[in-house]
Amino acid sequence: FWHQPTWSSLLSTLPFSNDKSTMSFEVPQQCYNPERSGRLYGCGSAKFGSLPVAPSAVDREGDCVFPAPLQLACEKDSKFVHVSADTGLFVALDTRRRMWVWGREGSIFPRHPKPILEDVVDCNVGERFAIGCTSAGEVWMMGRAPTGHDEDTPYKVDAPPSVCRVAACSSSVLLLTRDGSVFAAGSPPIVTATPVFRRLPLPPCLHVALGSLNAAAIDFDGGLWTWGDGLSGTLGVGRRAPSTMQPALV
Repeated sequence: FWHQPTWSSLLSTLPFSNDKSTMSFEVPQQCYNPERSGRLYGCGSAKFGSLPVAPSAVDREGDCVFPAPLQLACEKDSKFVHVSADTGLFVALDTRRRMWVWGREGSIFPRHPKPILEDVVDCNVGERFAIGCTSAGEVWMMGRAPTGHDEDTPYKVDAPPSVCRVAACSSSVLLLTRDGSVFAAGSPPIVTATPVFRRLPLPPCLHVALGSLNAAAIDFDGGLWTWGDGLSGTLGVGRRAPSTMQPALV
């Protein structure tokens, strides 16, 4: 028989602690095998060198496509627990809490995976930038970010304290702090165009997600909130709605 799971049981399956005071990242032990897990793979178009395959594979410069995953070139002993991608840009987090970046030819990102920041607990990537937060709750970026910076080395940004989660897509960013507050910077329809992080009118949250036109958050009570472009009915509120930067409970 199928039993509807409780919210507490769902929380226990998530890859991070639901302790509201810590919100620390954890790797589910049932998903991690020290001997086989943690290797970094990629597939898809290798145009402009945006898919650096391992030396044992053919590293073409043209617009070739690898339909099957191939191991990417990086340090031999590196083990990874998280990876994120946008158009031709990538970021990954290894078991030593190092944040790695790489990207397409012509970008300021290195062509092959390279560690750029240590003591990182979460990281993500937008259209032209990478972002990570450290165990101290600091936020660091690299590239052309919504905050107005454009640098080819990591730089600390002016952000709220105690950040434990970061979400990025296109030209926008969401930050989640240890007390559950959600902050945003970037452009409509996610947030009013601003290089400064603004707190969103949400109850304390434990997870955030971000797309190019929409955003979502889950609060401590299991409520799902969405905002952004709703003209195609994508906000889950049961109707088409104009774009809104005001989160609504689904």
